[in-house]
Amino acid sequence: MAKFTLSRRSFSLGLGAGSLAAASSALPVSAKTGVIDDQTKLFLFGVIPIKPEHFEEAQAALEQLIPLTLAEPGCHVFAAFASKNNSNTLHLFECFDDEDALNFHYAQDYTASVFKEYENWLSAPVEVTKMFATSPVSWKQFHD
Repeated sequence: MAKFTLSRRSFSLGLGAGSLAAASSALPVSAKTGVIDDQTKLFLFGVIPIKPEHFEEAQAALEQLIPLTLAEPGCHVFAAFASKNNSNTLHLFECFDDEDALNFHYAQDYTASVFKEYENWLSAPVEVTKMFATSPVSWKQFHD
């Protein structure tokens, strides 16, 4: 069973050594680097700093955007969070099939409408990090 400790808590991933090895062998692992060599899913992490007087409006706009975005072809995850560490900061975690699916999302009127509102609501530019899975356990969570 794969197990790790984070902040004094232990987590078990439910994978014995044999099953982790079996899962890994079926994945596109690079012989050169030993990490997943597959960018078939596009993950994004967004940090959205909001002016305090617009925080509730911005949060409500994201809430309305979530079900619409999840219904789009190629969208697997679109989840909003409020920061515990930085007041008036929202976060988005997203997973799309690829750049085409993300561009489709950006082209929707409801997305453009929220982007337009954010022009007045932001206290600083949005930071977006694009990512891909590099570990077998991470990869499997989005490919089953």
